[in-house]
Amino acid sequence: MTIESQFLESLSKINVQRESRLSFADWLLNESSRIGYLLTYNFKDADQKTKATWGLDLAVENEPNCLKPYLNDYIEFTRIIQTDSILRVLNRINFHFLNHQSKNNFALSKLLTEEQMEHFIAFSFDALLNKNSTATSAFAMSTLAIFASEKTWVRENLIS
Repeated sequence: MTIESQFLESLSKINVQRESRLSFADWLLNESSRIGYLLTYNFKDADQKTKATWGLDLAVENEPNCLKPYLNDYIEFTRIIQTDSILRVLNRINFHFLNHQSKNNFALSKLLTEEQMEHFIAFSFDALLNKNSTATSAFAMSTLAIFASEKTWVRENLIS
């Protein structure tokens, strides 16, 4: 069975039940290249994207470091996904990944390039400015708070 057929079969089993999303997250984490595959896959419809993002969210929540090798692919993925339901999940993924890195490793400036930091910050500010759902805004604000310790301008903008 090809990786695409395995991916699509696993994706088809996802529904709104947490157990199905956890099962897909476990499938992703069992072979790290699957995360890279998800991030570069050319989705046919919004439903597939949503389901895949739900699974990625739980994979990153359970194992935040799984995103590190695919960070540039993930950033590109966030640039092409624009539906409200997926934006909430992406802000949650950003928070879980960055919060884990900032608590368990070192300064984000040692992990991320300046361009990557700017992307995460802009993505979070966009979520706040676009009046998304409360959950989306909460994750965006929490992500910005992580950056506020290293970027004084972020802290100043959050306060104002």
